[in-house]
Amino acid sequence: MGAITKAHVVDSIISHSYDFESDGRRFRRDLAAIGYDLSNANLGGADMRHADLRLVDMHSSNLGGASLVEANMAGSNARGASFGGANMGYVNISGADFECANLGGASLGYAKGSGADLRGANMSGCYLGYADLTGAVLVDAYVWGGFLRGCRLHRSDIRRAYLRGADLKGAQMTRAKLEGVQLQGANVEGLVISSSSAPHLLAAMGLASRDAQRTKEAALKLVVSHGVQLGR
Repeated sequence: MGAITKAHVVDSIISHSYDFESDGRRFRRDLAAIGYDLSNANLGGADMRHADLRLVDMHSSNLGGASLVEANMAGSNARGASFGGANMGYVNISGADFECANLGGASLGYAKGSGADLRGANMSGCYLGYADLTGAVLVDAYVWGGFLRGCRLHRSDIRRAYLRGADLKGAQMTRAKLEGVQLQGANVEGLVISSSSAPHLLAAMGLASRDAQRTKEAALKLVVSHGVQLGR
């Protein structure tokens, strides 16, 4: 056979047949498509569990309702791709580019996403329970009603993110950038932030008072009174 083409890979994913061989590369059981071009592909509902998708280009592709449980998507390009309703539990998206991607209603529980770029992504209703998004970028992300309990967002950039109605119980946002974030109606019980972020958090919750604005001490007291914890 000749070189593996984009059509070969897409067809094999859709048919769940990963048992072809080309140029000495074998696709068997779990899909291995490291570095392949899957851009603008229609993979809605595809079964890609445990797939090795490192460095894959899937920008603008449709993966709505797909199963990507425990898939390795580290360093992949998923700009503008649609993952609406996809099951992505335990997925590895570390260093991946999901700018302006659609993750609405997707499940990414326990995902590994250190350094992922999620700026401008639609993550409304997204399940991110206990995911590790350390150092991730969520600038301007829309995460309305998202479930982020226990999510690690240490050193993440969350500026201007829309997190109204989100569940952030026990999430960790120490040393995160919170300027302009919106948290009205969010559950912040047990949320851990750096003390320097208290004024930004109050503004995000629509609770900033004149006293809190005047003194850091007042801001800290008001934040703690809402169940927020202070970390380093």
